[in-house]
Amino acid sequence: MWPQVFNIVFPVFSIVATGFGYALLRRPDMDAAQRITMSILIPALIFHVISQQSFDLANYQGLGVAALAIVLGSGLLSWPLARYFGYDWRSFLPPIMFTNTGNMGLPVALLAFGQQVLGAAVVVFILTNLLNFTLGLWMYSGKYGFADLFKSPVVVAMVAGLVVNLGGFQVPLALDTGINMLGQASVPMLLFGLGVRLAKANLQQLRVGLLGGLLCPLSGLLVFLLIRPWLTLPAPQIQELALFSVLPPAVLNFIMAEHYRRDPEHVAAVVMFGNVSAVIILSLMLAWILPIAS
Repeated sequence: MWPQVFNIVFPVFSIVATGFGYALLRRPDMDAAQRITMSILIPALIFHVISQQSFDLANYQGLGVAALAIVLGSGLLSWPLARYFGYDWRSFLPPIMFTNTGNMGLPVALLAFGQQVLGAAVVVFILTNLLNFTLGLWMYSGKYGFADLFKSPVVVAMVAGLVVNLGGFQVPLALDTGINMLGQASVPMLLFGLGVRLAKANLQQLRVGLLGGLLCPLSGLLVFLLIRPWLTLPAPQIQELALFSVLPPAVLNFIMAEHYRRDPEHVAAVVMFGNVSAVIILSLMLAWILPIAS
């Protein structure tokens, strides 16, 4: 079992480590690459998955509700600790609630469970992004971002994919192949970009980093275990949900905290420690759910 876990985790974190090491040596400007990834590559992946006639959004309603429960539940569980330690909940809770479903979630899910779980992973990714750019934006800035939501390439790709899917249209094979190739390129780019971002993190906020970095997966796992007896989802969706529950904080949290000046040093420390500890936490989770998957 552990060799199988190693074969899943090592490729993921080796690419992250490559980005981290390269950033220490070269200090690259990844802004353009990140814009390409989020504006073209990720939308291509989402459009390709959703536009397929085999994809039925109705089959993922239960998964969406369960994922929403994990996001909100982890925030509710963590709020008393924010009060106890005197942290601003607007900066402490978002990195615990909004996790790395893109940089980490998609690659690990594909390596662990294959194409059968890709639809579920994409649905969870879209849901968390919608929440991040609405609820998360409000938490960081105090403003609602619903109007700007439809300017997001991810949302545009989702809507376009649904139009093709529900309308019964068929994307020409040559075009679909090109879109699929662009989408597949997003996986290594996400991991490499994560490594570069982590190299820029500030490690001075040790206590909040350790607390938030560990609370993120533990609170999500607790909510998953609490709702698991009531879930009647297919096995691939249960696997994706279990994996989602222990994902580390999303790097987007640091970007938003920095932009809105909401304790960016605290958020950076939580993101850094959460993603570093994910090596162990994801390995333990995979060791638990892989035998069930097989």
